[in-house]
Amino acid sequence: MVERGTEKGGCPMNKLPCEVVMDLIPLIKDHVASKESEELVRAHIRECDNCRQYYELLEDTSFDDQKVIETIRHKRNLYLTFILLAGVITGYQLSLSYYMFINVWIMPVIGILCHMIKPVKTYRLALICAAVFTVLSLFGTLLQYGIDDGMILSTLAIFILMFVLIMIGKLLAMLLHYAWKGRWK
Repeated sequence: MVERGTEKGGCPMNKLPCEVVMDLIPLIKDHVASKESEELVRAHIRECDNCRQYYELLEDTSFDDQKVIETIRHKRNLYLTFILLAGVITGYQLSLSYYMFINVWIMPVIGILCHMIKPVKTYRLALICAAVFTVLSLFGTLLQYGIDDGMILSTLAIFILMFVLIMIGKLLAMLLHYAWKGRWK
């Protein structure tokens, strides 16, 4: 291992102490140091064996930025999807009680979350959310009342209503995006 702090022990560079150079070397390896610092360190390690050994021992740390961004985006979308499903299930549970009109607020929030997950493919995601809500509603009705004549029409009406409410949320998200960013994407 290379010893640090040997600037007093015979380093030929008098301009920049070895301790400072060894502190800057990891920054240079990470490509975050300024060009001036990099030039000073490279000039120093040409003449100082101890600092050159330390420089060669450190590995280059290069990250694939796209991979890191994709990982973050994937995790964010996963969390938002869980929130989305929790919202759909909460909306369904509320529709069974006398708080059913709160869905007028919950479903647009789900539309906003759909826009945050997939701004372009929100329509498919909204259809899936409305379908999940409708299937839950259909199973709840089947378990509670059995097969009824108006069940298919009421299920279709619930599906259309939930889809429209989710699309209102999508429209709100698009308008907010335009207001905050000042442009369409």
